[in-house]
Amino acid sequence: MLTRNERRVQLSRLQGVEVVQPLLARLAGLAQVKVESAGSSGESTAVIEYLTLADAEAFRAELLARSAGVAPDAPTAPEDVL
Repeated sequence: MLTRNERRVQLSRLQGVEVVQPLLARLAGLAQVKVESAGSSGESTAVIEYLTLADAEAFRAELLARSAGVAPDAPTAPEDVL
């Protein structure tokens, strides 16, 4: 049976985002994303499982960029437009 849980984490309270591959998930090419936040009244870790490794790494990069105030699709250096 499949279950679905929903949880919200404020980006301003984000402390860490980690990509983890347990043994069985690694064999299947999947990964978990663990999101740790500060000051939450309940559990401080949210786990998103199971994503492909590429999707998990992209999700981690997007969360870290957003928490730093950078738009995920923004270029890293200004481009000159002629």
